[in-house]
Amino acid sequence: MKKNQVLAIAALAFLALLLIVFNGFVFDSSKLMLTSDALNGLGSYYMRAENLILPEWDASRLGGVPTLDAVAGSAYHPLALLRFVMDPGRAEGWIFIFVIWTAFISAFILGSYLTDKWQWGALLGYLYAFSPQYFTFVYGGHEGKMMVFGIAPFAMYALLRLLREGSLKHLIYLSLSIIWMVTSAHIQLTYFFLWGAGLFVLFELFSNKLSVKIRGIRLGLAALALAIGLMISAFQVIPPYLYTTTESVRGSAEKTTIEHSASWSLHGEELSAMILPGFLGTDAGNEKNTYWGQNHFKLNADCAGTLLTFLALCGCLLPSNRKQALFWFSGCVIALSYAVGLHSFLFSVWFNIIPGVKNFRAPSMAIFWLPLAFVFLAAPVLKNFEENKKIIKQGAILYGALLVAVLIFRYAWESLNGVPVAIFVLLFGGYFIKLSEPIVKRKSGSSILDFSFSSHYLGNGQFTVEHHHHPHYNPSPVNNKLLILRVVLWAVPFLILASFFLSPVDNGYFKSVNFAKAGELASFSINSFVICGIVLGTAFFVLSNEKMDIAKKAMILAAVAALDLAAVNLPYIQNVPASQYYNPNHPIIQAIKKDSPNNSERSRIFSLTRNPAISGNNLAAYGFRNALGFHDNEIATYRVFKEQLQNQAMIDIMNVGYIIFDGDRGTGFQPNPGDLGRAKLYYNFESMENQAIIQKLKDNDFDYRNILLLEGTDKAEGLGQGKVKITSAKMDNIIFEVESSSAGKLFISENYHKYWKAKVNGENTGIRRAFSTFMALDVPQGKSIVELRYSSDNVKISLWIGLAGLLLLLGVVLVLRFLP
Repeated sequence: MKKNQVLAIAALAFLALLLIVFNGFVFDSSKLMLTSDALNGLGSYYMRAENLILPEWDASRLGGVPTLDAVAGSAYHPLALLRFVMDPGRAEGWIFIFVIWTAFISAFILGSYLTDKWQWGALLGYLYAFSPQYFTFVYGGHEGKMMVFGIAPFAMYALLRLLREGSLKHLIYLSLSIIWMVTSAHIQLTYFFLWGAGLFVLFELFSNKLSVKIRGIRLGLAALALAIGLMISAFQVIPPYLYTTTESVRGSAEKTTIEHSASWSLHGEELSAMILPGFLGTDAGNEKNTYWGQNHFKLNADCAGTLLTFLALCGCLLPSNRKQALFWFSGCVIALSYAVGLHSFLFSVWFNIIPGVKNFRAPSMAIFWLPLAFVFLAAPVLKNFEENKKIIKQGAILYGALLVAVLIFRYAWESLNGVPVAIFVLLFGGYFIKLSEPIVKRKSGSSILDFSFSSHYLGNGQFTVEHHHHPHYNPSPVNNKLLILRVVLWAVPFLILASFFLSPVDNGYFKSVNFAKAGELASFSINSFVICGIVLGTAFFVLSNEKMDIAKKAMILAAVAALDLAAVNLPYIQNVPASQYYNPNHPIIQAIKKDSPNNSERSRIFSLTRNPAISGNNLAAYGFRNALGFHDNEIATYRVFKEQLQNQAMIDIMNVGYIIFDGDRGTGFQPNPGDLGRAKLYYNFESMENQAIIQKLKDNDFDYRNILLLEGTDKAEGLGQGKVKITSAKMDNIIFEVESSSAGKLFISENYHKYWKAKVNGENTGIRRAFSTFMALDVPQGKSIVELRYSSDNVKISLWIGLAGLLLLLGVVLVLRFLP
């Protein structure tokens, strides 16, 4: 059977498995998959489905925010097309199913290449796609993370083929993988991937015997693939970077401190749960939250799965895999040194020397590299498992010791966390190094190398390994030095790991460990320990069995791994009635539409209810604009306006016409008669700094209805009257008809941004910041047509860069097509 046929059959079989796993959602059209962040932003997806070309401004929340400049989610990701062919709410669930399916296919291809067996490729794809560290992001609704995670193995496969063969076809695959990642809009995780991939390029090229010319050419091809991918997807990179570092709340001093960057890091409890999943609980679900660690809530698991972790540990012990093992093991520790935040003395180093990370938080995301690294470490164990029985036995002993130790720590975490755990890590590391660098005693009593290995690269991913046995050989100084070097290279990561438990963190971004809850829930660890033990024992038995064929081994391992994976993953699979998040027939929605049928002139809503269907970003699904909602890249001046001003002036200036609230009799709403409207003419104005404007508006005696506050230094008093009519109101294009008895200023209750352009009677005119965050412009006496249009210069430049990238990609395709 051909490789493509095997891949197609395996992919269809795994898709069928996913339909079973998510059957409660798949076969019930009245349900939505519970994907927390995605469902709470459902209105944006319904709004997105109305336009194939996304408007550059989103007026549905928070006074308006840019779309592409402020990161419009995965709006242009290939999987986002599902929102146009089915109900957008249902489409979200299917997107998560397909990103998990992508992960299987992606890891299947990589695993098959690394092991030369499709059976092992299928097992590794299965373990990767169901890895709790990846899979449990479903509950949190983190589709962007999962899109990056899912394609990463295929990107590494393409990179390997490109570096080892100079294959232009795989250059194209790598470029397309990068585009897939960047259009997921999770720039942080993509950035982490590119750093790791870059280090792997250097390792792969310089750890093998290649000529300088070949190294230079293949390094250049890898750089070209990266350039093409980033150029084509530049619209998701350049505008967000420039916007978030200057105009959004992320660019503020508060959001760029090292403490903020370390928020949502891993702690000792999370590190322990990587070995024993039941060590730490979760906040997934509402019935019984069991998380007792230091983060404020926990909606995902951090373990990679017992079987995959065990196979990776065995891979670290393979003598023929020393260089690869050292690279991946050290890489995992480096990723962890960032992921644990302030628990690591290295975190401040990464914070200060790696460009851009000051604008990131949630460093725990860096460990997405671990399941991928584990695939690389596990592959040689499976490829030659007949020859690795001793290694598998040693790995089982090591992993069993880890499980027992972590279980003991679980029952005395308050007293053992710290120095005792650090000492155990060092002792474990010492025994690990002894196994990975075997030595024997000479007759004289001194120690020499028992085994030495030399490897030769044959191309196409193949190595030949020569084994030399020297029972009584007195090693040369060179051999001693090599041994010492390898021991040091293994020891340093263990020293770094031990240090994580010696640096407690105590700041406002974290809570204290809930030892009372930890004690109440300790029994969960026993169940987890038993399951891990079953997986470990079965894996040892299966891989040590000489009579069993590969297909049967893979199937048994997959079946027993399902016990562990299901125990961790199933709590994160939940469904909810669709009406809980999208309910166009809700009485309040219908009442507001009846009271204000003109969508263009309808005022904003100030929704304070906890009902997700009529709050947050979901009001956009009904064509409403919410003064509240949420956005990670909210315009900074608007946040200051709504947080520092808590009075009637704020509500009126915001163009709030309706307030939704929860009361004793349920959820209700009331009109706001003081609403200034979407636009208003002023003839008196004062100018001052933004913070002074906020202070002025805090004074309830200030006449904000007749005096406009502008940014600047001028001042004017005048008389006049007029009227404003909205003739067209699209997201990024608003047209007013204005009639004024004298020259005045038109106030528009939409957030100011430098890329808003205004025309009055066809002539360009300037826009000024008004009431600290909104807009105002001059209008003449008489009748006028005022047009506002948002068009980002950064997006335009990025699209030209993208066109150049497409031409480069086309050039590579033509070379591949017409040249040998």
